[in-house]
Amino acid sequence: SAIGVPGLMGLDRQLAFTIERELVKLTKGYASTLKAGASDSLLKIVQELQPVTSNFVNTVKLYTSAVKAMRAPLDSLMEHLLVLGQAQLLRLAIGHELRFSCRLESNVLCGAVEALNEAAITDVRKHYYSAEEYPMPDRSFLASVATYCESAGINDPLANIYIMLEQNPFVGMWLSLLCVYQISRFEFDAEFGSLLRRRSAEGVDGGPLAAGIATYLKQLNPSVTSDWLSHMGQFVRSSVVTTVGESSKASTASVPTETINLVLLMQHVARLAHIPDRVLHTFVPSYLFDTIGAV
Repeated sequence: SAIGVPGLMGLDRQLAFTIERELVKLTKGYASTLKAGASDSLLKIVQELQPVTSNFVNTVKLYTSAVKAMRAPLDSLMEHLLVLGQAQLLRLAIGHELRFSCRLESNVLCGAVEALNEAAITDVRKHYYSAEEYPMPDRSFLASVATYCESAGINDPLANIYIMLEQNPFVGMWLSLLCVYQISRFEFDAEFGSLLRRRSAEGVDGGPLAAGIATYLKQLNPSVTSDWLSHMGQFVRSSVVTTVGESSKASTASVPTETINLVLLMQHVARLAHIPDRVLHTFVPSYLFDTIGAV
């Protein structure tokens, strides 16, 4: 009520520019890290863990040694992802407030904008299905619809492509190393249903991290998301096989807490990135999700 709808829209736009700036910084930082020699280390670990569909008993050891050699750039990556995630979560909250205000103050207008949005999306999908039969809607029309939708909170910031990023190699492995490195700072809180910081002095949170990873992956080729899920799935499976599969008294309680939290992080990112469970289960079997969920 203090700044109103125009103020919220301005704040939303400012957060979008913040996200764009952080994405640029993140990409430049990773490119510098590769030039500094990290590309050789990443290539080595990727080659040693091929094929990613297999489980290796030395997977955890390889990740641990790689993380020790790249702590500083991984810490920098973590900072950028947290800023990205925080900005995205704020944009989501602003969008919910704008949509509620639109429905409350003008329900008819909100319904009209929603119908217009669905019609525009349908026309675009028909065009890509049959370009000759269904011409592409006018760009100025689509821009106008997008403006109305943003003003009414009918948008998903996590589905936005903010900038075209340079396609650097080994991004999937890079993000996997980050997750393995940072996961010990989190613990699962059943009441919140999310990963929270383990110690109050830690300036981290599971929600912003998941949102930051989902946002970064959205800017890249879909193959990068597949690579990240492949490496994460391999680490989880190998960790479970190493700790549970070889134990004479195997039980779900033997699964390391960090491994369980990695699975929860994958689920959180998948929900934010709209990755179906059937896709997620190709990297981490569904029965493993069920077993870990019972811990």
